[in-house]
Amino acid sequence: MATVGIVEVLSTTPIYVETTTPFVATEDPFPFFAIVYHLTVANAIHMLILVSTVLPIMLIEASEDTPQRTWYQWGSRILMVTEYGSLYFTLLMTINRFAVFVWPSLLLIFSKKGIHLMAAFVWAYVIFIVYWNVNWGTVKSFSKKKIAVNEVLLGTNELTSFFTVCSTVLPLVMLVMYGIIFVFIIKKRMIVSSDKKTERDKSLLWQALIVTLSLELMNITDMVTPFLKFGTTWVQWTWTIVIYSISILNQLVNPVMFLLTNKMVRGILWHMFDKNFSKFLSESSEGRTRRGAGPAAVRRHRPILGSFFRGIQRQYFGRLLGTAPNTLNPNARDTIVTF
Repeated sequence: MATVGIVEVLSTTPIYVETTTPFVATEDPFPFFAIVYHLTVANAIHMLILVSTVLPIMLIEASEDTPQRTWYQWGSRILMVTEYGSLYFTLLMTINRFAVFVWPSLLLIFSKKGIHLMAAFVWAYVIFIVYWNVNWGTVKSFSKKKIAVNEVLLGTNELTSFFTVCSTVLPLVMLVMYGIIFVFIIKKRMIVSSDKKTERDKSLLWQALIVTLSLELMNITDMVTPFLKFGTTWVQWTWTIVIYSISILNQLVNPVMFLLTNKMVRGILWHMFDKNFSKFLSESSEGRTRRGAGPAAVRRHRPILGSFFRGIQRQYFGRLLGTAPNTLNPNARDTIVTF
């Protein structure tokens, strides 16, 4: 339900601060970027499956027993896995940000080993949810005759109800956690400087609200769909288009906000249209993060920016294999707190 650009809302604006600031916790950034990596994978797979299964089945005649139909059925299951995966990895990142700013002792669970275990558990859990729903719960399928999505209730049970309630309530829980983080940051900044503007903090809260509403909008479509099964073909066809449009929007809301609010990402895109882009990529691999880099510094040191996305992949697999140094945090004092 909500690629390298996909980050939860309290990660869209990089703020450069020193670790002496009271509200900043010194943390290993690897767990956060590892979660981002898994969320990126979930969203990328979701978009790929939409293009490769949903669109073809709407345009190509396929009876119930054809290979095309089987491919769509498996594609639908993968879509459900990625939807739940997006929800739970977004929740995991929210908990990570909550630990950094509000409950530092909780960072103990976000160790290198801990984050791998949690990521593996999330994937196993969402696969189990889909397996359960396919066999004993709620299943979505596309009807070629009605040109619409059918939601088939195979039976009611407590576990299915639990999954449904969680997918509806968790976005609200995340919004509450964002609100607590917002209040905590505001209070601490008032201690540091009573004259400091809080416009950026307010924008973060608005971003949290947008992501939460996007997740809830997806849940609302799931609840409304069964009531339209007796509608006309035109109504069902239109609703099908609406459902998948909302699904695409839900998958894009985070990367779009990340692009609009993150100078590092915009710097990379700027260099993509530069004739010296290949040189930029080679130089960026040697770049290091600098403390206090404002807009002017970002413009002067754009080669640094190219290593951002590749750094996530390099750090994730390198740390997974135990071969990569912690280049995302070269020294304790010059920490980039991204939230």
